[in-house]
Amino acid sequence: MVDQRSVLVVEDDPMLRCDAAALLADAGIDVVEMESADNALAYVFEQAESIGAIFTDVQMPGDTDGLDLAQYVASNWPHITVLVTSGRVHPCCELPGNIKFVSKPWMLSDVLGALRPTLGNA
Repeated sequence: MVDQRSVLVVEDDPMLRCDAAALLADAGIDVVEMESADNALAYVFEQAESIGAIFTDVQMPGDTDGLDLAQYVASNWPHITVLVTSGRVHPCCELPGNIKFVSKPWMLSDVLGALRPTLGNA
């Protein structure tokens, strides 16, 4: 990666999380995995400067879902691009500029295209 920032993959389904992380890693991207938006938010508080992007599912267990995570991060750390994904939920309103959406099942090219401004030539 150009700036040594990682992508935080947030997905409660272990198979989907591992698949996304492996595909991004194969594309040369440093990946950190989290199983909940609550854990991801705690990680962002500690490591915000090392994170270039977050790739998160919408529906997850816990107090925070993927949209809550996306909106909080967009407001507090605008340098972090957030890519939200879901097969069931679609945003009902326009998202801020540093939040993007891809439907499941997503294609790696769509994910990389959305993350490219943050990750350079990954």
